[in-house]
Amino acid sequence: MQFYETKIGNQFFTQQLPHLITALQKIAVALEQHGPALHLPSQVSLDYLKDLYYGNLEPDQYVYNEAIRRYTKEIIDLQSSLHQRLAPEDLELMETLEQTLDRRSCEEAETAFEVGFQTAMQMVAAGLSIPAETPKKGEDVE
Repeated sequence: MQFYETKIGNQFFTQQLPHLITALQKIAVALEQHGPALHLPSQVSLDYLKDLYYGNLEPDQYVYNEAIRRYTKEIIDLQSSLHQRLAPEDLELMETLEQTLDRRSCEEAETAFEVGFQTAMQMVAAGLSIPAETPKKGEDVE
């Protein structure tokens, strides 16, 4: 007796096999559809990059390297020298200049971070997107 002649064989060929074929057809259709590899969330906070920049999203990470440490010491030494040489009204003017330079530097750093982060994410998204159609072997390129 052959498998298809048995009760289990009959059940397999009449009930299970059609479902299996349908499932395989659905898988084949899904594999043929070109869609993005990644779906980004539709809602992102307007302050997301600012929060990330200021460490509000990952507060445990803090970057401080030797070059920054050296510059900080040099700045403190220069400030000490200027405090000894300048008159009080000149010191006030110098401190105002320092604060204005610091604010501008912070704004530049924040803008540079935002532009760099956006560029990096565009590069990631471009890498995950569907590549342009490339001619198959033997096809002519127009």
